[in-house]
Order: sequence, then structure tokens, then C-alpha cells
Amino acid sequence: MKYCVIPSFFCPPLSLWAEWLHAGNLVVDDLDFYQRKRLHNRYFISGPNGVQMLSIPIKGAGHPGRILKDVCIAYDEPWARKHVQAVRSAYGKSAYFEYYFEDWAQILLSGSQYLHDLNLKMLVFIIQCLKSNQSFINASSITDGDSADKLPPKKTGMIIPATNTGLDFYPQVWQDRFGYIHDLSIIDLIFCCGPESVLYLNKIKKFFNTP
Repeated sequence: MKYCVIPSFFCPPLSLWAEWLHAGNLVVDDLDFYQRKRLHNRYFISGPNGVQMLSIPIKGAGHPGRILKDVCIAYDEPWARKHVQAVRSAYGKSAYFEYYFEDWAQILLSGSQYLHDLNLKMLVFIIQCLKSNQSFINASSITDGDSADKLPPKKTGMIIPATNTGLDFYPQVWQDRFGYIHDLSIIDLIFCCGPESVLYLNKIKKFFNTP
């Protein structure tokens, strides 16, 4: 069985999905340690004011060293509705907004207690949007009898959106105002390209020398 070990990221950049899409079944590393300033709880979109980072607040964010599957989401502020509003403003005029937005928004508004659970819900959504037949398991569910020691190194890819990676263009909502912006969240590609998102990911796969 071919596996691809991936981090528990929320709406990761499309460069990661260019790596993951044909890399086999996915093992999500829920035993990794939560680290601030990584993509466990943040993602980048392009809106009417340019690139915007959206972040999911974490309970006790100032305390490092917690395993991801135990990290809880903070709901002191209505962050989910703010994210929904930001994404609606950013992609309301995109070609495929009406096809995907409601399902995406319901995930954010689902009230998940744990960050990793929310990330898994979004992973399912993305796999469905890309019409992939990939399955996934948590790293914590691999038993001693499984081949955990034979799993390949985790593919973490880029951490921040790049502006000059050499990737080909696809039509973006705010391209006339800000120019083309490389490697935003996968939802930017999905809202803009819909079913053709897979074709674009396949096109850039060779750029990253993905096996």
C-alpha cells in the first residue's frame, strides 16, 4: 500500500495538493506538535484588499508542546462567521462559488471542539471537490502491527504563499487589481476553477518534482 504522510493543516496551499493528490492514501499526522505560525490553523486567501491570512484561534495558544489531536479551538470570538464573511467577500464573484461555498461554510460553523477534527472535515471536503478516491487515516490509529515504520517522510511543502514560484497562472478573482498571486489556499483554486482544479494540480505536479 502506498501512503503519503501529511500534516494536519486547514485549507493548505495548492502546492501541497499538487504533491498529495496522486501520492496514494493519506496518513494525517495528528501526533505532531502544534506549532504557532504554521498552517495547522491558518490559511491565505486573496480578497478585495489583497492577500489575507485567516487564523483559527486556539485555546491556550501561548503554551507550546501540545499534540495536535488534543488542541482545542477557542470560541470566545465569532471567528467562524468572520471567516465566512471574508471568504464570501473574496470569492462571491468566482466562477464556482455557488457550487462549493455553502458546504465549506457549514464546516466552519459546525462548532468542532478540536482543531484536528475540523481539519479532517475540511480534508474530506477538499478530497470530494477534487473527485479523488484517496482515503485517509490518522497516524494515531496505526497499531504496532501496521507498517508505520515504513511510512515515507511527511510532505509539508511550502509554509507561506509565494509570489514568484514559477507556477502557471489560473484565473483569479482579484487578478486585475493585484496581479496573479501564487500558492494561495486550495479553496482559491477550487472556487475559481471548480472541476478543472485537478487539471491545474496535475499541470504543476512536475514543477515540484513529485514522485
